[in-house]
Order: sequence, then structure tokens, then C-alpha cells
Amino acid sequence: EDRMSDKARRIVAAAIRKYGLLVLTACTGLALSYAAFQAVAGRSERVAALELAGRANDHRLVVQSGLTIHLNKLTGLRALYKASDDVTRGEFQKFGDEILSGQDALLSVNFIARVPHAERDAHERAIRGEAGFADYRIKLPVSGGDTIPAPARSEYFPIVYASAAQPGSPLYGLNLGDGGVRQATLERARDADELTTSLQMPIRTGEAGRRGFFAILPVYRSGQPHETVEDRRKNLIGFVQAMFRTGALIDTILSENVSPSGLDMYFFDERPGEGATPIHVYFSRKRTAPVEPLSVQALKAGPHSSGQIDSGDRSWTMI
Repeated sequence: EDRMSDKARRIVAAAIRKYGLLVLTACTGLALSYAAFQAVAGRSERVAALELAGRANDHRLVVQSGLTIHLNKLTGLRALYKASDDVTRGEFQKFGDEILSGQDALLSVNFIARVPHAERDAHERAIRGEAGFADYRIKLPVSGGDTIPAPARSEYFPIVYASAAQPGSPLYGLNLGDGGVRQATLERARDADELTTSLQMPIRTGEAGRRGFFAILPVYRSGQPHETVEDRRKNLIGFVQAMFRTGALIDTILSENVSPSGLDMYFFDERPGEGATPIHVYFSRKRTAPVEPLSVQALKAGPHSSGQIDSGDRSWTMI
């Protein structure tokens, strides 16, 4: 047994001497091949991520440019009031019709007046004296689509001109000084003298379920100072406002300016948390069948790229 054991050891030793180098060489080759595969795979993933980021950023810039062009329409409307404080309903309507021409995403442009409480009665009587406005009053919406007279406040911000509304429309007299997000948007615009935008909100006219946002620019009394916040609050006469359908706006911008690219684009108000709901999803035009939208968690778990889009004084996130 000892002799057999010695013989076996000599055979094993001889085999190691004879084949060990070959085994070592093979193992080294396999290791190098695996390392090369990993390097190639890693490089491919990095190239794919860079390509995705580049294409996504191109689309983001297109949306940013298109949104800025739409928002800047308010600047022209405010110029009407810089020329004269006494803009008539007819002048506003004519100017507004030009802005709305061919615009599916822009629902209306409006003028919101600042009405101090002491002037409320006189203001309501003056508007009711115009043809078609016999039922005008400063009001607030309530559930079910009804309205009630606006509760007493120090000042009110009713819509008095609306380019896309006929006389008698419930839009007239709607008070945006509601103590909520609408009023907060007005106050930011007033104090900063800059274009501000609202959070997403339901659109009360047209098809149910539509959502949108409004943009605001303050209008100050001609020839009066508004360099300080105090001056701006004192000399404010109202706001010009534009109402947008968010989904239609994004769809129009992308469909008119980019080719089908294979990207699904999710848009969120501000920076989305895990349970955030997108304000709009633009599915790739290369898709041949509808798909269910992904959650924020699922989006971030897979290959993705994200960026910010400026919307007035607020921002959207595109993933």
C-alpha cells in the first residue's frame, strides 16, 4: 500500500509538472476573457447611458423652448396695458383672439382686476351695466360646479375680460383671491414683478378630467413706480393671465419639433417623490400598442435620464 501510495504520488506529481502549465494558462485565459467581457459590457452600458442622456436632453430642450415661447405670449398682452390703463373689452378681445389663433393648448387669455373691498359694489354695478353681463358678481366656485358670492375680503381679484368666453360665462367674476394656491400665485407675481405659474389643477370647462395650469404677469398703473414691493402692492391694477392644457401643450411641442425616438417621457410638477403622479406622459410614437404608465420607483430602477424644465418661477421634472 505504501508502494502504491508512493507510485500514485509520483504519477500525480508528474501530471502536475506536465499539465499544470496548461491548466494555469487556460485558467488565466478564462480570467482575462471574463475581464474583457465585463469591460466591454460595462463600456456598452456607459455608451447606452450617454446616448440616452443625450437624446433625453435634446427632447428636454425642445420642451423648454416651446414652453418659453408659449409663456412669453403674456408679455405682448401686458404691453397693451403699458400703453394705456383704460383697455376696453373690445380691444382686449381683439388682441386675445390674435394670441389664441391656431392654439390648441392655450385655452384663454384673461384680465384679472384688483378690486379693493370699498369699490366692490361700484365694480359689480359697472360690469352689470354692460350688455350680456346682467348677472355679473364677484364669486367663488363650490362643489357641483356652482358658485357663491365671494366672502368679504380686503381686496378681490375677479376675471373681468376673457378672450375665449362669451358674455354670461361663469368664468367672469371668478375671484382668484381665494386664499389658496391661486392667490399665492398672484401674490408671487405681484411682489416679484415676474411671470409666475400655478400648480396643476382641474380645468372646469370642456371635457371632464382635463388638467392644466395658468401663467400670470402683473400689471401696474402707468407712470407710477413699482421698483419696491411696497410700490408694487400700492400701484397694482391687475394681472394678465393665460390658461394652458398641460397635456396638449407638451404633445404639441414634441409632435411638431422632434422625430419619433423611442423615448417615453414622464413629466412631473416640481421634483417627484415615490408616490408622485405625472402631470403628463408622452409615450414613444414608435410604440405599436398602449402600455401602462410606470411608477416613479419603477422609472428610477431602470435605465433613465432626468432633467428640469423651467415654468415661470416654478419647475417641472422630465424623466
